[in-house]
Amino acid sequence: MSGEVLPGSTIGILGDDVMSAYLAQTARRQGFKIAGYSDYPDAPILKEADYRLVGREELVNFIALSDIVTYASSWVPSDVTAQLEQTGIELPQGFDLIGFTDDHALSKAFAEEQSFNVLPYEIGTSLDDVAVAARNLGYPVIVKPIYRHSQGNQAVVLKGAYDLGKVAPLIDGSPVIIESWLAEVQEYSMTLVRDQSGVTAAYPLRQTHRMDNGLTAAWTVGQTANGVRQEMLDIANKIGNVLGYVGAYAVHFFMQITGHSIYEM
Repeated sequence: MSGEVLPGSTIGILGDDVMSAYLAQTARRQGFKIAGYSDYPDAPILKEADYRLVGREELVNFIALSDIVTYASSWVPSDVTAQLEQTGIELPQGFDLIGFTDDHALSKAFAEEQSFNVLPYEIGTSLDDVAVAARNLGYPVIVKPIYRHSQGNQAVVLKGAYDLGKVAPLIDGSPVIIESWLAEVQEYSMTLVRDQSGVTAAYPLRQTHRMDNGLTAAWTVGQTANGVRQEMLDIANKIGNVLGYVGAYAVHFFMQITGHSIYEM
């Protein structure tokens, strides 16, 4: 950051979910004004904002009103982040992490560059590509849109060639990612907060489980075996350091029953 942002300044908050509203409430208690931006007029952030900007035509005004910009959601449209980046507005969190959280391919490439464990995968754009990738990887595989927030974040598991028809709704000319599927895994989430000096504070490790109704259950983990917690903490710290990220972020892991962990941003 180029300078200190003091109470009385205006914080621009991007986001459509309730976490953006919670962030606005906290910022206001600290004496800041809030400029809220969303594509949706009923977004929770707009109820908490001093300045309410809706739609792409208001993005330039949102930027002009804000002394600094932040986001609390895991996704911001790529054309919005591109416009923010072009203006040079202060965004302490940077632009890299928000790109990774929406693009499976970018996330995988980053993980491989940092020598993290990732599931074997291939990328395709057609049903034939999926069939070839599934044969190469070995069934079962999971097929997902490259962009996490497209098509409602659909994903299908293929247990054999007889399931290839399930992929048809995902094949629309956009790339998909095909990766090995692990059925027996435990899922964990490590959340950190990192300041401008690189100092981090870690929240307790959580185990998560997606239920049949689509909701996710989460609970704090007591004991873990074989240094698993420290390995996850090391990876989460490395991500923040490499990206120079400022703010709160979560890193998700899949762990096989054998204790082998797989990183997932």
